[in-house]
Amino acid sequence: MSTFSDRVGAGAEPGIDALGQSLKDIAYILAEGHKFKEAEHAAAKGTLASISKHDELAVLTARMLNKVPVNLWPGEVGKGLAKARRTVTMTAYSTGFLRQMQLCCLPLNRHIYGIAALNWWGKAGADVPSFHLTAGDFPTCRAETFDKRQVGANFKLKTKPKPVVGFLVWQQQVHNVIHYWCQAYGEQYRDPIKQFVAGLTSLYQSDDKHYNFVFIRDAFEEMLWNYCVEIKQTASLLLKRIGKEVVTKDDFISAALTPRRQVGLCYNCPIHELPENVTATGIS
Repeated sequence: MSTFSDRVGAGAEPGIDALGQSLKDIAYILAEGHKFKEAEHAAAKGTLASISKHDELAVLTARMLNKVPVNLWPGEVGKGLAKARRTVTMTAYSTGFLRQMQLCCLPLNRHIYGIAALNWWGKAGADVPSFHLTAGDFPTCRAETFDKRQVGANFKLKTKPKPVVGFLVWQQQVHNVIHYWCQAYGEQYRDPIKQFVAGLTSLYQSDDKHYNFVFIRDAFEEMLWNYCVEIKQTASLLLKRIGKEVVTKDDFISAALTPRRQVGLCYNCPIHELPENVTATGIS
C-alpha cells in the first residue's frame, strides 16, 4: 500500500541512497514535530493560540492546495476559520446554511478546532484527546433547533461527547462525519471513505460476533486518524524541501507544484489507497 511519503517524492535525490533519504525524511518529521510542540507549549490544546502554521499548511494540503472546491469556509485555514464561523452560525443564517449544506448540525467550536487543526479521532485502542472530533460530535439534529442558538464571543470547547453506543446509531453518525469531512476538505474523499465503511458494515452484518461493533468502530477511527497523520507528514516533507523558517501559503503551493529532478511533483493527491483487507486481527 502506498503512503503519502511515496506520493510527495520521498525517494532518493541524485547521489543519495533511497533508504538513507527515507531515514532523513523520518528524522526531519520527528524533529519538526518536537519543534512545533515546543512552540505551542504555552498554548493549551483546544485554544485558538494552539493552531499552528503547520496546521494551516496541513489543511491546505488536505484541500489539494485549494485546487478543489470546498463548501465550509473556502480559502480559510487556521485561526481564520474561527472568524469565518460567525458568518454561518449567526441565528439569521443558521437554518438556510444548514439546508444548503445538508449538515447534520451547525459547526460549533469543537468542529472549528478539529477542522482547523486536522484533529479527528485517534489511534484505535488509545484514549482520544478531548479536543479531537469523534462520532459523538455529529448527531442528527432537527433544523428548527438551530434558530435559537447563539454564538458565544469566546472560543471555548465544550466537553467531549460520550462515545456512540450501538451500531445503527454509529452508522448514522459516521455518515454525518463523512459529509462534514467532505464539506471541509473536498468531495474527493467521499467515495473512498464510503467504500471503506461499506466494507466494514458488510463484515459486521455477515458475522457480528467475529467482527463485533468495537472492531468495526476502531477500524474506522484508526483509518480517519491515519488520514490526518499522513496529511500532516506530507506537509512536513514539503516544508523540508522548501527549507525556509517562514513559509507563506503561496510559497508552499509554488514549491509543491514545482517539478523536481528524479522526483517529479513534490505533491500529489493526499488520498492513499484504503486497506485492501480487514480482518479480526487488524488492518492490512
